[in-house]
Amino acid sequence: MVNGILNVYKEKGYTSHDVVAKLRGIVGQKKIGHTGTLDPDAEGVLPVCLGRATKVCDMLTEKDKTYEAVLLLGKETDTQDISGTVLRVGETEGLTQEQVKDCVMSFVGEYDQIPPMYSAPEHFFSSEFLSLRLSVHPVPVHVSAAVLFLLPTASLLP
Repeated sequence: MVNGILNVYKEKGYTSHDVVAKLRGIVGQKKIGHTGTLDPDAEGVLPVCLGRATKVCDMLTEKDKTYEAVLLLGKETDTQDISGTVLRVGETEGLTQEQVKDCVMSFVGEYDQIPPMYSAPEHFFSSEFLSLRLSVHPVPVHVSAAVLFLLPTASLLP
């Protein structure tokens, strides 16, 4: 049995579960766990615990993390991320840098966050999925700092 912690760079298009499943096949063991969920659109380092190291998964999950995000303003989707179906498009042309900064900085602090409720369409009406949707509870979140980089915009001419 392999024991230890492996830092895996997870690319877009894969879930944390996909990474664990692939490693189970490569290593040939079932005792593998990850230290935090990265959705399919996220990319970054995912620490994966193997063998006896799975005992520290919970401790690592509770540690502070740093995230980098790119925001697309003016679109609302059914999944609350870029991969969903666009439900509404809002006007962003009149937004000032100060308004954007105020919005980003409003995430600093402690609050309860309700995880987005969505799943693959083929599971939408399954009894298991419906019970999961009904049991979603707010998760306490603490954002200690936010840094905003405003990049210049570019337009493509037709």
